[in-house]
Amino acid sequence: MTGASNLQFNAIAIDDATHGNNNGIVNKNECVNLNVTLKNNGCANESAISAVLSTATAGVTVSQTSSAYPDMAIDATGTNSVPFTIQTSNSFVCGTSIGLTLNVTYASGSKSIGISVPTC
Repeated sequence: MTGASNLQFNAIAIDDATHGNNNGIVNKNECVNLNVTLKNNGCANESAISAVLSTATAGVTVSQTSSAYPDMAIDATGTNSVPFTIQTSNSFVCGTSIGLTLNVTYASGSKSIGISVPTC
């Protein structure tokens, strides 16, 4: 019997130390790095993993859109090698959840993963 990999969202870490107020929360008029951890919840190893991040949330721009991921064995997790970067505008409404789409491609396929990031 053989199985397939199953890459899923696992966690997100917000880093606003360099271009923000260093509180770990996305605020308006702030540039933050995002480290998105995926987990292979499937029944096969996965390789050649990369992803592109996008958003349709008003007042939010993704400036670092793509990153590679390490190969993942069954039950392993992996974090993007280059942090994704998002920028909120001065008109961004605090309290709005940022809807992100992570388009992941890998040796055996591709998928889109929805992620919601809370703000101020």
